[in-house]
Amino acid sequence: MRWLPYAIMKLGAVFDLKSYLLIYLIFMYGAIPLAILFASAAYQFTRRADLSLVLFAAFAALSLTVWKEKWQLCWLNPCVWAVSDDFSNYRIFRSVAYVRLTWLLAMAGLWVLSYLCVRQYGKGPLGSFAHNIRRFYRPAIAAALIACSSLLYMGQPFLDHSSPDIDYDFVFASEYMEAVTCSGCYADVRPDPKTGSVYGKAQFQLQNTSGQEQNVRFLINPGYEISPIQANGADVPFTLEDRQEINEKAFVVVIPAAPEIELTMEYGGFPQEWNIVSAEQGSLEISGAYMKLENDALAPCPYKVRYQGDHLSNVTDITLPGHMTPILFGLGSTELLRENSDSTKTWRMERDSYRMIIYAGDYIREEIPVESAGITVNFYYSRKHQPVMEAMNAAESIRQTIEYCTEHIGPLSFYGDGTFDLIERRSDGGGYAGDGASIADELDYTAENLSNSAKGGSSAQVTIHEIVHQWWGLGNMFDPMDESGIWSAEGLTCYTTYRIVKALYGEREAQTSFVDTWQEAADDYYKDFYVRPPEYLSALPEQYQADITK
Repeated sequence: MRWLPYAIMKLGAVFDLKSYLLIYLIFMYGAIPLAILFASAAYQFTRRADLSLVLFAAFAALSLTVWKEKWQLCWLNPCVWAVSDDFSNYRIFRSVAYVRLTWLLAMAGLWVLSYLCVRQYGKGPLGSFAHNIRRFYRPAIAAALIACSSLLYMGQPFLDHSSPDIDYDFVFASEYMEAVTCSGCYADVRPDPKTGSVYGKAQFQLQNTSGQEQNVRFLINPGYEISPIQANGADVPFTLEDRQEINEKAFVVVIPAAPEIELTMEYGGFPQEWNIVSAEQGSLEISGAYMKLENDALAPCPYKVRYQGDHLSNVTDITLPGHMTPILFGLGSTELLRENSDSTKTWRMERDSYRMIIYAGDYIREEIPVESAGITVNFYYSRKHQPVMEAMNAAESIRQTIEYCTEHIGPLSFYGDGTFDLIERRSDGGGYAGDGASIADELDYTAENLSNSAKGGSSAQVTIHEIVHQWWGLGNMFDPMDESGIWSAEGLTCYTTYRIVKALYGEREAQTSFVDTWQEAADDYYKDFYVRPPEYLSALPEQYQADITK
């Protein structure tokens, strides 16, 4: 607790006592009982303190090196790449607590097993073991603990089991169904903030022109279960497929030969993330502070089924805690449908597509008119960050940046119809853009990033830098593996930020904030020991060469 005042001072408005305590209890103190049990077991096996210390050091080293990217094996250092200040971290807390519990059962089983090997007078290790297992409950407890740990390891609910080799024929549908079309979709979605689960009911208006039964495939998040499915009020058979691809699992529904079919189904469960992001979990956070539901984590999606006409009516009703603001990413509409007696609100969202991405949280929405670009920017950011955003006048920096870049570089290809949504989301590693909206990662607005002198001399200038990335990095992508070009997205963003600061604040400010800082960094680089004699640099392993030269 002695670090508590310092944490409050450093984090300021984004400090959250509950998250602070959970991080200490789960991330840090959760390893202590595991270490005690392993060290004690090692000593009971070997009866030597020095050998026990070596075994413990090797066990800890495995977690810090070989297992550091394997989220279920790193018992000492939890596999957490970032935690959120502005929103919530309950999915990560659950994931790390699950790993701690798995290891606790395994270490407890190992300790009981080592207890059975405690030396008896006049007997060796095997004789002592045979003597100690005469009481059946002792080995039974060890076996039960280790078995429970194994079951938890194999049955983890956080990640899917998608194939590591992406099947591009599955991803990009080339042959659509000829006899089946869809004219409308509806979903009633009810996320549960307490458990992080999602429950819903989906309805599809299908047309079958073949006069025969048809097998229609749907995609859904691998963590969800499907209830009995009905077509025009009658139960129809369906089959779950074993295969999972890119965080999706498929189920096949047999629809009747009727020309018009109303297909309904209920679904729900704990959404699973793609297994390739096992070391960067947390994107599918569902809590009372933040939610992200996208595509088939929101509702089932027909696969290889065309629209009946040129457009598709996709309506989603989502029930959220009353204080949360929903945001539909991209083109579409959002309206408040009703306020419920349990302090929740039901919102209706409509979009002309099977797929839909919804963010929700305790957001502030600030409208920023940009007349020269002919758009209004809707800037959504966490209420916790409001004092920081107001202090650095983020809205004005955004307006000036978009005006400058639109005039000198050109309008963004993903501007919407007169509006542009700029949405801050939970730390998730970068952003993306399209259909009149762009995602800005929470990490762009942390105190550390806003004080990054390489991006600008003030928090406002760093904000300009991050907005410029809408042009260089999202609007125009660069291949990070192409070493032949002299420019990168980051390089062009830094240079454009310098030009904007020069135009807005004058040459002296731009010189001090950028040119002098870059020159100092370049001078320090050329003073590096391995840079001055290149033969020493070339003798280093490639990994260390990249760390020095990048």
